[in-house]
Amino acid sequence: ARCLEFVERDGELRMDTKLFALRGDSAEDAIAVPDGEESVGDLLDSLEKDVALLSESHVFTCGETAEALAERGSVLISALRLAEPENILNGENRKTLLSAGYAVVTERGLACWLDTDLARGANLLMELSDGDLIEAPDGRGGWFAAALTGSKAVFLPEFEEGELSGLHIRLELRCRLSEMQQPLDLREEGVIRELEEGIASVEAWRVEEVLRLSQLLGADFCGLERQVRRAASVRFDRMNTSWRELFPTLPVTAEVAVKLTRSYEGTVEPLGAGEKAAG
Repeated sequence: ARCLEFVERDGELRMDTKLFALRGDSAEDAIAVPDGEESVGDLLDSLEKDVALLSESHVFTCGETAEALAERGSVLISALRLAEPENILNGENRKTLLSAGYAVVTERGLACWLDTDLARGANLLMELSDGDLIEAPDGRGGWFAAALTGSKAVFLPEFEEGELSGLHIRLELRCRLSEMQQPLDLREEGVIRELEEGIASVEAWRVEEVLRLSQLLGADFCGLERQVRRAASVRFDRMNTSWRELFPTLPVTAEVAVKLTRSYEGTVEPLGAGEKAAG
């Protein structure tokens, strides 16, 4: 809150300034990372594009953050962390900034962190998934990779005696097959269905875990209230009990439906799949 109030008061800063949360270090450490002509602003601009491509988070502005915090009492802030680079040249030992998912912030302060896996689940609920490379089990002991090409979230509220009694969320994903750890006969419809089920199981876990944390904290940081109101505005506005009172114990279920298309019959092992299969 103090950070946002400072931005609002300062004559040189604007409310469309991008906001980040650094995990484990100070902002001063992040500003000191760039070397040479590159500034921390250049580095953050590049990171913003990367996280959007991989759906690891979404970068909100100070204005969007202030609005969400005032409207629902909780907000997500794109998180960063300082880490050693994978390739260190010329004996240098400089750290770099990497995506770290989201910081969950409520009116009481920092509530928790969502890693990049859970950040992807939050993005699906907020319909902010621009892309992702999903690694999932193929149903035959191996792994495969699929690129997310589109997603849609459908919110179906349930009412009893004028009060919200439950919420069902249907997530519809479109994916393109990218890589396979082992060759499969993709002409068989059953094989495609098993791959779709593998993607659905991965994404359902992400979304369900985000929903569990959100209700445990009593913090609607994904903005579900707005979606429910949009789906049934008249009945929602006539409720006697407020959303904040209902939300922590509201029965919420999620369903993931996947449509997978084939780009090519690849047999290249996806990054990290070997380690996951061995584990």
